[in-house]
Amino acid sequence: MASSATRSRRVGVRRATVGGALLIGAGAAITGCSSFPGASTSEPTTPGASRSTDSAGPTQLSPTATRSEAPKETPEPAQTLATTLAPPPVAGVTWNPVGTEVGGHPAAYLSEAEDGQVALMWMDPQLLSFRYIPGYEVPGSGPRTAADKDPSSWVPNLVAAFNGGFQLSDGAGGYFYLGETVKDLEDGLGSVVVYKDGTMKVGSYGRDVTLGPDVVAVRQNLEPLIDNGQSQASPDDSSSRWGIADKGAAYAKRSAVGQLADGSIVFGYGSEITASQLADAMVAVGVQQAVALDMNISWPTGYYYTREGGEVVGHRIQPDIVREPDTYLDSFKKDFFVADSRVPLSSAAASPAASAS
Repeated sequence: MASSATRSRRVGVRRATVGGALLIGAGAAITGCSSFPGASTSEPTTPGASRSTDSAGPTQLSPTATRSEAPKETPEPAQTLATTLAPPPVAGVTWNPVGTEVGGHPAAYLSEAEDGQVALMWMDPQLLSFRYIPGYEVPGSGPRTAADKDPSSWVPNLVAAFNGGFQLSDGAGGYFYLGETVKDLEDGLGSVVVYKDGTMKVGSYGRDVTLGPDVVAVRQNLEPLIDNGQSQASPDDSSSRWGIADKGAAYAKRSAVGQLADGSIVFGYGSEITASQLADAMVAVGVQQAVALDMNISWPTGYYYTREGGEVVGHRIQPDIVREPDTYLDSFKKDFFVADSRVPLSSAAASPAASAS
């Protein structure tokens, strides 16, 4: 794995302190909010979750945001882009705009909660174009293009990003990318599909989503966590049903991605929670279909990005996220999804969350 210093040199990263608190999301048991507790210090060696080694170890949390220099071209006149979507109004849940605006509109929102155990990031597919980027170690095999290795192909217009799924060797499902079926896709498994036009769809393979000429990527990861608006997880689930956590613990850092009926996307992150708690938090805000993603100490990651002083600045969506906000400003060992603006962003693009992150 490349060192963090190497990554920084390649993308021109420097660190700077950013004042203010991070916004956090809707609660696990949802009384109108989100939250979770601490982690252990080693990645799992048992199958089912994330077993690739992390030679660098968990990164220490810091109050700094990582800055990547934005393009130096002369900014073009701001482009407008219409949207008819907004985060769902839910009693007890407050959505706050975060990240760089797209076409004069906030494209991402975070829910705000008192306990902070589950953070939910809502994303507008009318303003954002989604892309899957394979890691240089995970999923484990398959195509990886020059653009997948080049952060300049996604960083300039980056608004949000979040982690992918387990290793293929963990047996959590199939994988298709750029016309190649790397591992056979299985009917009934939770699937995240990215299309050529940048749209994303989450659902059960064979029923909600299938292969077609417009599909770029299909990433499967276990059975659906949420199906037709109903949680498929239970407090009584075995410790292995949704991936084996470090030392078999029931409570772990977990992530998932879901979709509302209007097509909008919600990424959920929880610290020291069960899969059932994460699913309940997402159901509470109207998620209809969801897929569990990676889990354990340092792998679940979600960020939004602002433009400050001509640079791209990353922010954790929840303070307990271990990895630094520059993680997806370069290629990474594990796969991830990015949400880019559908119109080119300038280094002076508005960032509604800049003063609050």
